[in-house]
This record gives sequence, structure tokens and C-alpha cells, in this order.
Amino acid sequence: MSADAGLLLIDGARTPFTRAGGALAGLGGSELARQVILHLLQGRAAYREGCELLQLGLERAESTTMDPARRLVLRTGLDERCLGRTTALGQDAGLAGIVELIRATATTGPGLVIAGGYAATSAELGLRPGEVRGPRRRAPAPGEDHAANLVRPAEELGAQFGFDRRELDEYAFMSRRRARMAIGRRRRDLVPVVTATELVDGDRGAAAEEDLDWLGRLKTLVGPEGRCTAGHLQIPADGAAFLLLARSEPRPESGYLARLRFGCTRAQGTRLPVVAGLAALRGLLDQCGLGLDQIDLFEIHESFAGEILAAHALAGSARLWRRHRLPGEAPGEIAGDRINVAGGAIAIGHAGAASGPRMLLDLARELKQRGARRGVAIMAQGGGQASAVLVEVD
Repeated sequence: MSADAGLLLIDGARTPFTRAGGALAGLGGSELARQVILHLLQGRAAYREGCELLQLGLERAESTTMDPARRLVLRTGLDERCLGRTTALGQDAGLAGIVELIRATATTGPGLVIAGGYAATSAELGLRPGEVRGPRRRAPAPGEDHAANLVRPAEELGAQFGFDRRELDEYAFMSRRRARMAIGRRRRDLVPVVTATELVDGDRGAAAEEDLDWLGRLKTLVGPEGRCTAGHLQIPADGAAFLLLARSEPRPESGYLARLRFGCTRAQGTRLPVVAGLAALRGLLDQCGLGLDQIDLFEIHESFAGEILAAHALAGSARLWRRHRLPGEAPGEIAGDRINVAGGAIAIGHAGAASGPRMLLDLARELKQRGARRGVAIMAQGGGQASAVLVEVD
């Protein structure tokens, strides 16, 4: 690996992630993004005056006459010469866009960049504050296509790997427990949001009462023969997350949080997100010349509980790796205590293109917290495509 490969992660921040129809439902995604960017620019004249690119990922295209990223440039007081670029679509848009930035630094990419994404999931679903959707419903409400689209691959994966209901409940509970234990560690990265009625200063994904017994009482989404409940699925959320990135330190004394060393995007002929994600992992490991034993932590997007259990099984089995026609050799078993150590989207919530930046920020913080060196963030989108990024701390 080249010593100066990749981008420096200077800092990052995000709003709390709140359930669709929850406390942030009345605010647009662009407004949430504006507040995060303004927070990051405080005391950072180098970025306010010298940022060359504001890169935005969105899960869904917006109908507008102005590029949404350029609109944010103008609304946050960045130098008017700063380019605004909305680059990617899909749930991994935030992570996939950062992969492209990492590649650009190998040539003549921009020096100072603000990159991230936002999601106004409530508006997309036509929900007002107080019309919360989530695991307390037996099935997705009309318009919740994202949830309905997860049930089929979740059930298919469960059948292929033989996961039983108890295993899925236990993983969903573990994600919730880990997220609750990490609340204090995450607080430094949260930008409180003032709504018309309250101050929102913490994530509002899974509720405290959602314990293992509660998960066990939920009905399956496809009838008695099914395995998957809404408690196993990512929580649709509103939120925004952005990172300050640089090719080199804006000021030597300012320091940086981590280095985003390599990025990889791969496509695979599969309906299963985990298979696409592992193809991206294999490509990333080959690209940077590392083995799985040299990676300390993993952030794998939790579309549903079975996805993480399957990642553990697939990565450690040459037979399963070949059956799913994955490239190269199986990298080896990924221990469960190295995956999503601070919880994931099942507990925190999934705010579209903001989730990838959230994962990178969480991963960098957890590596530092543990005195570890390397981590990988992996996120898939529909259609068998996924992205992976190597994060390294000094």
C-alpha cells in the first residue's frame, strides 16, 4: 500500500436519525444537511473559503432545476467557486460517492471536500410528524416499498442458510443493545436539531423496550411460515451526515481522524445484498493487498438481520463462496464481535445516503476507541451492486 494513498477524514457530523414520521418529519432533507454542514464549518475558515467540492449522495433523485449539492453550497456560505455535485443514487449513494473521491485522489482530485448525504424519508412516504412507521406494525403500510422489497430477500436468505426465528431475533436484539451502549460515544458527532415543538439531540430508532421478549412476540411479515419480522429490518429514518475530507491536512496542527485508504465498488448477479457486499470486500482486499486477519472491525449495513449472519457464514466457507459465484477465494470467517460493534441500521435507523457517511464516522471512532488500526465499511444497494471502503487510523 502507498503510504499516502486515499483521503484524510478530518471530521464528521450528523443529525440524529429518527424514525420516518417521527420528530424530524416536518423538516426537509436539505435543511437537515444545511445544519450539519454549518456545524462542521464552525472555526474552519480553510473549508469555508477553500472547499473545492461539496459532494452529495441521494437515495432518490429530486425534481429540481438546481443541483441539490449546489443549492447547499449557496445555503451554507461556502465560497461561490465551490462546486456542488450530486453524484450517486441508491441507498449506498453516500458510500459509493466517497469511493469515487478516493479514486480521484490518485490523479488530480480536489484538495478539500465536504461529502455526505441526506434522506427525507418521511416526505417520500407522505408521513407527517406523529405518523411513525416501524416494527410495531405487522406489515409495511402503503407506500413503504423499501420495507416490502426487503422481505423477499430476507426470507430467501433465511431459507438458504437455515436461520431460525430465534437466531434472527437474537441478532436484532444484539444490534439494539450495542447501539444503546454506544450512545455516549456517538454524542460528540450529533448535531442537535430544533423543531417546532422540541429539541432532538439523540437517535430515535429502536425504543428501549424492544428487548428479546418483545422481538419474539412480533408476527412474521409473510404469515406463520415466514421467519422475518419488521423487528429484523432496517428502520426507515430521516437524517443527514457529512464528512470533511482532504488530500492533505489543511493545517498541520489540526490533525485528522482517519485515512480512507482504498475504495471498491463491485457488481454481482444476485438479489442478495450480502453477496454483492462480499464481492466488494474481496475486491477491496485484493486492491490493498491485505488479508482478513489484518482488518480489526467491520461496518456492514444492516438491511435485515439475516444479512449479517450470512456474511459470517459466507466469508468463512469456500463451498458457499463458490456456490454464490463470488470472485476469488473466500476471505475467511468474520467474527461476530468484529461486526457493527456499535449497532447498525436495525437499531439506529437507515437514513438513505446519510447511512454510508455515518458508518465511516462510527468505524473511525470505534477504531480509535479500541486502539485498533484498520476497518472496512460495506454497503450494498439493489441490483447486486455494493461498495466497500478501507479506513485506517494512526
